Amino acid sequence: MAETSDKQKTAMQLKELQALRRRVVELEGSESQRRLQEMTMFNRIVAATAAAEDTTAALQNVCAEMARFLNVPQSSFVILNLQRTAAEVVATYQPPGSPSSIGVVIPVAGNPSLAYILEHKTPLAITDAQADPLLTPIHELVRQWNIQSMLVVPIVVDGEVIGTLEFDAFQRRVFTDSEVDLVLQVASQVGQVLLRKRMETEIAWLNRELTALNEAGQALVSVLDMQETLSIITDRVTCLLGVAAASVILLDQVKGDLWFAAASGEGADFVQSVRLPLGQGIAGWVVQHGEPIIVPDVSKDTRFFNEFDKGSGLTTRSILCVPLQAKGRIIGAVEVMNKESGTFGEHDLQLLTSMAVPAAAAIENSRLFEQSRSRAEELAVLNELSQALTARLDVERVLEAAYREAARLVDTTNFYIGLYDAEKEEVTVPFMVSKSEIDRQITTIPANEGLTGYVIRNRASLLIEEDVSGWLAEKGIEQVGEIAHSWLGAPLMVGDQVLGVVAVQSYTTPRLYSEHDRDLLTAIAGPTAIAVQNARLYEQAQREIAERKRAEEALRDSGRKYRMLVNTSIDAIISIDPQMKITLWNKGAEKISGYTEEEMLGQTLMSIVPERYKKSKARGFAEFIKSGSGPVIGQVLELEILKKDGTEIPVEISISSREVGDTYVATAIARDITERKLAAEALQKAHEELEKYTTLLERQTARLRAGASVSRKVSAILDVHQLLDEIVRLISDEFGFYHVGVFLVGEPGEYAILRAASSEGGRRMLERGYRVPVGGDGSVGYVAATGEHSVVLDVGEKAISFDHPDLADTRSEICLPLRKGDRTIGVLDIQSTQEAAFSEDDAPGFQTLADQLAVSIENASLVERTASQLREQERLYGEYSAAAWADLLSPTRPLGYVYDRVDVLPDAEPPMPALALGSDGPKATASTLAVPLKVRGQ
Repeated sequence: MAETSDKQKTAMQLKELQALRRRVVELEGSESQRRLQEMTMFNRIVAATAAAEDTTAALQNVCAEMARFLNVPQSSFVILNLQRTAAEVVATYQPPGSPSSIGVVIPVAGNPSLAYILEHKTPLAITDAQADPLLTPIHELVRQWNIQSMLVVPIVVDGEVIGTLEFDAFQRRVFTDSEVDLVLQVASQVGQVLLRKRMETEIAWLNRELTALNEAGQALVSVLDMQETLSIITDRVTCLLGVAAASVILLDQVKGDLWFAAASGEGADFVQSVRLPLGQGIAGWVVQHGEPIIVPDVSKDTRFFNEFDKGSGLTTRSILCVPLQAKGRIIGAVEVMNKESGTFGEHDLQLLTSMAVPAAAAIENSRLFEQSRSRAEELAVLNELSQALTARLDVERVLEAAYREAARLVDTTNFYIGLYDAEKEEVTVPFMVSKSEIDRQITTIPANEGLTGYVIRNRASLLIEEDVSGWLAEKGIEQVGEIAHSWLGAPLMVGDQVLGVVAVQSYTTPRLYSEHDRDLLTAIAGPTAIAVQNARLYEQAQREIAERKRAEEALRDSGRKYRMLVNTSIDAIISIDPQMKITLWNKGAEKISGYTEEEMLGQTLMSIVPERYKKSKARGFAEFIKSGSGPVIGQVLELEILKKDGTEIPVEISISSREVGDTYVATAIARDITERKLAAEALQKAHEELEKYTTLLERQTARLRAGASVSRKVSAILDVHQLLDEIVRLISDEFGFYHVGVFLVGEPGEYAILRAASSEGGRRMLERGYRVPVGGDGSVGYVAATGEHSVVLDVGEKAISFDHPDLADTRSEICLPLRKGDRTIGVLDIQSTQEAAFSEDDAPGFQTLADQLAVSIENASLVERTASQLREQERLYGEYSAAAWADLLSPTRPLGYVYDRVDVLPDAEPPMPALALGSDGPKATASTLAVPLKVRGQ
């Protein structure tokens, strides 16, 4: 029986084993099938995502496929922004009829679950979504949507989380490891595809932007016209950034305000040429501070100036504005409004900044071109003025010509010429163009009154840019005529003789005229004065000739007078006969050439003609004596003549002809234009000097700006050691110098001790306790002793060799005293690796910085000393208080004092009326008044 029982058990065990084997085979087949399905789905999702042209549709497909795989009703694809401050839902799979959540932005701050994913980069499976603490901020929303369980899987690319795949279950469930692993694999592959597509998109955008910037740059360098340059800037910026409007605002260097030089888009016609003060509005702030700015909502920015919106009809929502900088100075700004898609970001700022660099250079080039062209036109006008005046011998026509040519150079809305009569001490006004009814009534002015009289007395030009009435009051000069807002006048002078005044003025616009206008009006006054004198002389000669014709007896007298007039002319007057012999040689010719009249009469004209002109002049004269005409007759020419000493001088000459019998004679009027040539050369030299000065000024301005930045940053530091370390670091960083050190003069003033240094060598010197004797060798000792700055270079006449072992790279050095009043408290030592990095011109700017730093150092030291004194006072006060209380509580001290109408005496047992503690007022009896003593209300 036992044997049968064992066999039965064995048979049963075999059956169980066979059943178990069958179950294992079934399970293995089911697992393989599941794995195969998962891999098929995985490959399908990855392949579809990689091949999709529409990324959003591909992500929608991923959400749907994975939701069906996990058997959940909804899923979403979330992408982080570049700043990693928020995430946006870009694709979803949701039940029919559910509101779409695409475009919803989820902040990272205040979202524990998203912050957990970003920190740990691992999946987050939540079984109870309505109670899990990581979802506390959205529990109400989770309950509203009936979400029971959640799975959040990070999308990790190159070790960084770029987004998440999220799955919501409406029934509580546990997500298995295999499900999580598969979602992780899908997320990883989709992330790689997204990254590649994002890079392709960004590269395409970048190429388009670079192409647009390159095309804009090429367009800008191809033009020199200012208005065309500005139009290119606004048009290209509008297209490049996709904005509603763009404008270029330029800084008026003379008036100091801003003006809208160009605009495109909405409201462009309204803002063109509008002016506004520096610092007003967003653009004004950018130009004033030299910093770019993004204003996402102008209604929340107090700097926004909304008057333009009222006039133009444009509703400004957002603004991006960057400064235009040329040669280290701010010349204006370019501003764009209302991005058509999205909001302005850092990328837009980078694009506009990149565009602003060639734009500023192009504007500056256009400005320089226009200035050069303007200067050339001005010189041409002045030359034409001189020629026009030379050809006129009538005073009225001279004045008209002067006005006509002056109007091409300066604003002559209100213009007059006054002629001075020295005998009558008055000024007549034969020519006036004026908007003032008062001034048009003026015909004569006493020579000692008004601005005209001031110019005549001082024999110098006068420019009053604004507040003319204030200027007159300050000088004690009585106003003549209507008060102007700006006034410019120049004397008409020939040699030392004042002939009158030419002036322009404005009754409405201050600062209308500049120093350049003063130079132009002075240049106009010179030839005008000569022409007026010549016209006067000519008119006088004409009158003399007319009188000579009236009577034969007066003919000889008129001839002498005419010769006298000819001889008194400052111009050379020369006549030649048909044989080219000189028949007239006046005093002006003697002065110009050095030859006397006796030496030249009867001589050939060729004696004063340079060798290179002789053949052509001889041929021309041969033709002239036949017909009395030629290419030079009636023209004004510039050429050279030979002086007696053999040198050549430039002259301006006009030749006229006169018929004598069957031939012709010629008369030439020549004017020495040496001074004019020299003036032109001097003007060019002055322009070059101005360019050099401008370059120096720009360099000093940059250093002053950096110095101001250093002073501003250290002014709030009150710890001396921290202050000194921050000083050397900031100066080294802001100015780019490799070594900056601060020495403080110790007590009793024998040594300057190194307290802070920015370079490695300087720090080694600090560790050694480096110090320099005051008055010893070297720049630091010299500056500490004298309180004067020192500039030391290794090039030039005073070059030295720098051989300090810790600062072996030094090639130039500047040391500046740190002064507190008349006392030198230390030395600021700045060293550079560049040759001639410093000059004496740099010293004032650096000394200003050193003085400001000295004040900061003294203030910090004062704070430390004050704190120490306060601590000592507190200690002494404690000791005094303890002694006072000990004395007050002494058992031998009287409990009170009694006044008996004669004296105050101590009383050991004074009568004490009932006065409760805390009583607010006095208590009185028939013989006693008790008043409470209070300290701080108690």
